[in-house]
Amino acid sequence: MIETFKTGNYDQLLTLNGILSVISPVLPLLLLIEFVRGAVYKKFKIEGYKIPFMIYIFNRFVSRFLSIAAVAFCIGLFEKYGLIKTTFTWYWLIYGYIIWEFSHFIYHFLGHKVRLFWCLHSTHHAPEHMNLTVSYAHFFLEAPYADVIRTSICILLGVNPPLLFFIMFIDGTWGAFIHVGENLMKDGRMGFLNKIILTPSHHRVHHAKNPLYMDTNFCNLLNGMTTLCRNA
Repeated sequence: MIETFKTGNYDQLLTLNGILSVISPVLPLLLLIEFVRGAVYKKFKIEGYKIPFMIYIFNRFVSRFLSIAAVAFCIGLFEKYGLIKTTFTWYWLIYGYIIWEFSHFIYHFLGHKVRLFWCLHSTHHAPEHMNLTVSYAHFFLEAPYADVIRTSICILLGVNPPLLFFIMFIDGTWGAFIHVGENLMKDGRMGFLNKIILTPSHHRVHHAKNPLYMDTNFCNLLNGMTTLCRNA
């Protein structure tokens, strides 16, 4: 990441590996801040971090390689069948992000509603405390399953690979951030943004055990998309 900013050459952000190299240091830094704030305010509990950390150790590196392979495979297989052709422009970014959120909803909805896919996704809901380590708590086969669904839909609907990688970068950053705990952000509503986009407050509800809100709120960023898909 440092080398990218030093040289001013951002071409690598058009590749999945390049995006991952930039985003990787962000969450560990926020996680460190979360640790420090929890210690300062005497709210740090090792139980809230132990399970996600152990899951992370085994799964993180395995799932990354499988996920990259799944994305590359789907692009190579489906790109020639895309319904339309898009370019890396702001208006196609809006289109691409709506398609991405739709595809993410499908993957996430199936992950909660289909028993086999819930077996892959349930690890993410195993931690009992909400904090940034939860964003790392995934069974190693969930990432390739998710990326096969999301990438296939996006490519078939014309989202070109550079645009898709950029959307993945935004989604990966925000999708991890919404797991932030109370040690770093007591009220996760984020003011007026709570009515526009999905905030940590929304995602805390998604991870809660209140029967009224269980199996709801399947998107990552677009609040309106969640309502639209839920009412469809």
